[in-house]
Amino acid sequence: MLIEKYVDGVELRAFVIGDEVVSVVARIQPFVEGDGIRNLTTLIEEIHKSREVHYRAKKMPVVIKWEFIAGQGYQEDSVPAAGEIVFLNPFNTPTNGGFILDVTSAVCDEIKELSIRSMQAIPHLEVAGIDLMVSDLGDADTAYVIEVNTAASLELHRYPTHGEPRAVDLDIVEYFNSKYGEK
Repeated sequence: MLIEKYVDGVELRAFVIGDEVVSVVARIQPFVEGDGIRNLTTLIEEIHKSREVHYRAKKMPVVIKWEFIAGQGYQEDSVPAAGEIVFLNPFNTPTNGGFILDVTSAVCDEIKELSIRSMQAIPHLEVAGIDLMVSDLGDADTAYVIEVNTAASLELHRYPTHGEPRAVDLDIVEYFNSKYGEK
């Protein structure tokens, strides 16, 4: 049996190369925002349509879990109030239609430093994805490291559904070339 502390917040993936965080994304479970006019079915159709213009998101449509939605008090013909958020499934992974938001510039330096130290805790590791749960992007005291990924996906950073794409693959090449390349 494993007992873990429950940590509230948003899940982040910080991509660390050497002693620098080159990208941070937040993984958010898919949702729609009500407008008080359109029903849930229409809002979901629109979210599917909006994902068609995105290279990666169109390959991974939002998985709709009606039983999960019903647990929030909604049905297909429900009209959520303006500004009301309805989550479409409980998962924040891209394969379930989760949103990937670039938050690199919004994360405080102390959370980035925590990510760097987490990677450096594994000897000889030079590139990693650090998963964190964070309640406040500006407060490192709310950040908890969940995992150090030694073979982290580059795609999350290269193709976020919202925000600036980051060429972390080129950052890796540049890092190793500057560190080990011909001098």
